[in-house]
Amino acid sequence: MKWLSLFLLLATTLCAATIKERLPLLQTDNRIVYDFQQSITLISVEEANNEKIVLHVVTGTKDLLDRENLSSWLTWYTQGCPGASSTESITITLQPCITISAEDPQKVSWLLTLLNLPLVPVSTSDRKKAGPQPSVDEPDFRKPWQPPIVVNGTRIPTPSSAFSTTWPPDDTQLANRTLILYFPTSDKAVPAFPYWIESPSSSYHVKVIDSSRKTLNN
Repeated sequence: MKWLSLFLLLATTLCAATIKERLPLLQTDNRIVYDFQQSITLISVEEANNEKIVLHVVTGTKDLLDRENLSSWLTWYTQGCPGASSTESITITLQPCITISAEDPQKVSWLLTLLNLPLVPVSTSDRKKAGPQPSVDEPDFRKPWQPPIVVNGTRIPTPSSAFSTTWPPDDTQLANRTLILYFPTSDKAVPAFPYWIESPSSSYHVKVIDSSRKTLNN
């Protein structure tokens, strides 16, 4: 049963043309924490069934854990997110087609945009490689680079699938930029969401610093 679930996860991940098409893989209480340049955003799945998914999106400053004397961002969430600077709910209706709505779309405009971006698989040969680049006259045997994947405070060894997309012309720092999104293939990671987002043409990147999910049935 576990292998069947993993196969379905991989099949959905590889075939989905947008992130929103992956959302039915989510389970209640899945949580993922994004580290942005100036803030932390935690996304929690408050409800997930065949009809809809409800996300709770909470943003805070990076010094909150020290200020609140808490051990992790997941603990911060279970304690009610003290000191949060922004909270918002997003409802994804799955039937008869996937539609997304938010109470205040401006608060989560980045996430709403991300969910709808078209995804194009990046081939193994075109992926960023791990390790230093060999000399011009040397063959390149480097393996594809894999981003760090953290679940329940622990880094887990797992490959990730890479997809390319282009951010729309929205007058932000990412406008018209090509982005590479990395989705871990492990069934220990939260499905649907990328764990690493980077701009190959700049130093910009966003990473997941913690996450939690239910364990698939054996």
